[in-house]
Amino acid sequence: SSPLPRIFAVFFNQNQSKVLLNKEVRQALNLTSPKEEIVEKILDGYATVIAGPMPAGIYSWTSVEENKLAPDERLEMAKALLDKAGWRLNPETGVLEKKSASGTMALSFSISTGDAPELRQVASELVTSWQKLGAKIDVLVFETGDLNQNVIRPRNFDALLFGEVVGRDKDPYPFWHSSQRTDPGLNIALYANSRADKYLDNARSADDPEVIEESYKAFAKELEGDIPAVFLYTPSFLYVVPRKIEAINLGSLTVAQDRFLSIADWYIETDKVWKIFANQN
Repeated sequence: SSPLPRIFAVFFNQNQSKVLLNKEVRQALNLTSPKEEIVEKILDGYATVIAGPMPAGIYSWTSVEENKLAPDERLEMAKALLDKAGWRLNPETGVLEKKSASGTMALSFSISTGDAPELRQVASELVTSWQKLGAKIDVLVFETGDLNQNVIRPRNFDALLFGEVVGRDKDPYPFWHSSQRTDPGLNIALYANSRADKYLDNARSADDPEVIEESYKAFAKELEGDIPAVFLYTPSFLYVVPRKIEAINLGSLTVAQDRFLSIADWYIETDKVWKIFANQN
């Protein structure tokens, strides 16, 4: 198997959902997102957990080390974060609330997603985990065309469980630069950060691969601090081949046919030959 150049995440629309404007809420949701469970239970291990906007396998730092904290420990940390910020559990509803001068806000929002079975299951796993936090979450499922036309394009959602294809050139600019916030731009989290824009601009104008990578790394770090989304996983491309074929190295694939890029190196059998025969043209 090989990681595909795409990511799946829950993108937050802070323009539509006031509760998601609260950074401690986004932090708590990120902290308690069951990424490992999603990969193992729903995707049978054929995906890689990620923590940022770049697909796993593109750079060494885009894959996440195994979480050292148990789910219960992460849940307690998240609850402490929310408690410190003034969120209190309503015993009648079982939902966290926060009082302010403008009124009482409940930790409640909806997740919109497509009707693919995988997405439905991932959404259900997220809801189960986030309910333990004291959140009330509705899942809204749409047919693909309806999702694109009536949800994504007008940015009509609280949170969106969706996948993005970053592609062969690894460029996250179309998905995160502030100039791409409105349709037909693909910045579906409506993310705006001048420093992040600068890093993306620098990467686009650079020719040196090291400069490009450093710009992307700085951009990912900036994004990590803002939490405009909960990044979940990069799916894997599964390719079954006969055991006798050797030297298959899939690397990073953009489309399925990329698996044949190194076909010239594949072999079935090798044998020793005299050098005088090997050097003949």
